[in-house]
Amino acid sequence: MPISICTRCLSRLHLGSARTPIPVTTSLIQSSNLHTTSILQAPNTQNAAKHKIIYRNVKAASYRNKRRDTKKLPSVGERRQQRTRIVLSNANALEVNGLEDLSLRNFSDEKNVGRVLAFDGQVIDQLREVRGFKKSQSWGLFRRPATLVRKETVQIAKWMVAEDQEGKRVVVSGEKSGGKSVLLAQAMAMAFMKGWVVMTIPEAQEYTMNHFAYAPVPKTKDTDVQMYTQPTLAASLLSRTANANAAVLSKLKPNTPPPESARVPSASANNLHTIAKYGADHPSAAHDIFTYLLKELTTAGKEHRPPVLFTVDNLNHWMGPSKYKSAEFETVHSHQLTMIHTYLDLLFSAKKPLANGGLILAATSGSNVPTNPSFDLLLKQVKAAQQGKQPTDKNFPLPNPYQKVDSRPLNLLDPAAGTQLMPLQGVSKAEAAQLMQYYVLSGVLKESVTPESISEKWTLSGGGNVGEICRWGEKARLDPEKLVTKFGTNEGIKIGQGEHRPRG
Repeated sequence: MPISICTRCLSRLHLGSARTPIPVTTSLIQSSNLHTTSILQAPNTQNAAKHKIIYRNVKAASYRNKRRDTKKLPSVGERRQQRTRIVLSNANALEVNGLEDLSLRNFSDEKNVGRVLAFDGQVIDQLREVRGFKKSQSWGLFRRPATLVRKETVQIAKWMVAEDQEGKRVVVSGEKSGGKSVLLAQAMAMAFMKGWVVMTIPEAQEYTMNHFAYAPVPKTKDTDVQMYTQPTLAASLLSRTANANAAVLSKLKPNTPPPESARVPSASANNLHTIAKYGADHPSAAHDIFTYLLKELTTAGKEHRPPVLFTVDNLNHWMGPSKYKSAEFETVHSHQLTMIHTYLDLLFSAKKPLANGGLILAATSGSNVPTNPSFDLLLKQVKAAQQGKQPTDKNFPLPNPYQKVDSRPLNLLDPAAGTQLMPLQGVSKAEAAQLMQYYVLSGVLKESVTPESISEKWTLSGGGNVGEICRWGEKARLDPEKLVTKFGTNEGIKIGQGEHRPRG
């Protein structure tokens, strides 16, 4: 029999009678604003005290109002000065007794090959001005700067003593840490002592890395290539030249008046030193004054001019494209920069003679070497021309016909200029022994100097690499019981028992 009431209504009546009323509480239910979990059961009024709301204790306000101590930013140029600072003296190093100074009397004597000679105080100041010291060199380990005299040093000294009227052009090449930059510093020291004018470019990469201002030069009828000047670098070169050669330039009167484009006042045109200082202080006129000063020093005139020493370090960076861009956003070649073009003409071209004599030294780079097959081929051609070979000879080095090379470095070769290549090889074992003895006397090398240790360091350094020998000398440790040398010669620095006190 069917039911007279629906099942749904019947279920409602059953549930409503069985359900117990839910107590209503007046307390507020607190939950997190970002909480997504549903509340299962509300707290009872009896347990309301246990569920008391605890607000966060605000303590950050006191820290917000507190003034923070901020460090003062370094002044302009201070970070660069700390990064490029070169220390030339170490008060903790031992004083080497009997260490002679490099002078006009001993730097051209072949008997001094292998000896360690120190730089004079005045020469040190001049070398600082021209940035002759490098940070990678270990000058700060010793009481005073000193250098090892090599056969290449004596050869350069003989050229300076002869004072060839035509001048010498030399490219120094060698492996990494072979002493090329130190050889340039030795040549600068000799030139300062001889009373020469020294013009140096300590880092060739600065002229191609697009960190300094540049401006186009109006084209002339002689050339269709767009050239560019670098006024900031020209002012820096004039500043180094004026400060380091102040005693010589102040005695030289100008043969011709300065160019009108430089606008040099009459008060500053008394001598070449004041003219160079004016160009250093006014970068807009630095390029014209640099060209004028170079012409005054390299051409003959009424006033006597001393020989000039030109040095360039890391020549490899001048043989390829630079980082500069033209107005059409095309890459500017390094030879389109006027200062680089001028130096390369002096080094490779016979059309730029040194009428008053002098020496042009350029050193290649061994650590930061850009890939440039054209420059490698140029060095081979210079070596072949030095041996008497002509470009028309069968064995003369020529570019590979299947290799794309840059023709600009190859066009620099001029056999009539007489440019020479000086390969700088490793030192001999006798020279390495003298260098290690100097390290021991200065308290740097904590090891006995014996024939066995000399052969060991000479072999581990790759056949007498000067930089590697110095690094091995710095890594050595002290052995007090064996700190007596068994190797010595009649000349140079010698170590004997009791002459050196090891430092604890």
